[in-house]
Amino acid sequence: MTGLSFDDPAACRRLLVLLIFVALCVRVVYNIGWVGIDDVPVSDAADYHEIAVGLLKTGTIDHLGSPPLFPAMLAGVYGLFGVHPFVGRLFLCLADALTCGVIYLIGREAFGVRVGLLAAGAATVYGMLFRWTGYLLTETAFTLLLCLFIYLSQKTLHTLRWRYGLAAGLCLGLATLARPTR
Repeated sequence: MTGLSFDDPAACRRLLVLLIFVALCVRVVYNIGWVGIDDVPVSDAADYHEIAVGLLKTGTIDHLGSPPLFPAMLAGVYGLFGVHPFVGRLFLCLADALTCGVIYLIGREAFGVRVGLLAAGAATVYGMLFRWTGYLLTETAFTLLLCLFIYLSQKTLHTLRWRYGLAAGLCLGLATLARPTR
């Protein structure tokens, strides 16, 4: 039996895809088994749900106290797959699993493939990361956008290509539209 060669890009890609798949499974199982499919959003989660439903019905956001990106994303998901909080949480599961992939990219860019895979593996099972997928809150989307900003900033510094800097700025701008500051 041979171990994983970190010099084999195809093997590393397969492992990364497996980690992202496991991350998605962990999050979905958590949402079904622990949170529950019919869990009713409360507090801020209920507000985001209602804003998204209102956006679908009227085409406008009638709540000025919340940043617009997360309710708009939620409304898009509801428009495609139906209005149910569990559908929104499944979207958060996917976003959080993708965050694990971006964490790999950050680790790889900074320290190499091995560290990237270890970081992605840790993020895959880190409870304080995936528990936020059980709530219709901004944390998951914000974390994904912030991780994308960090990775794209690293790429900008290493390649000196303006398109990475532009994409990094876009991600940071979107992150500020996703997370309240109150």
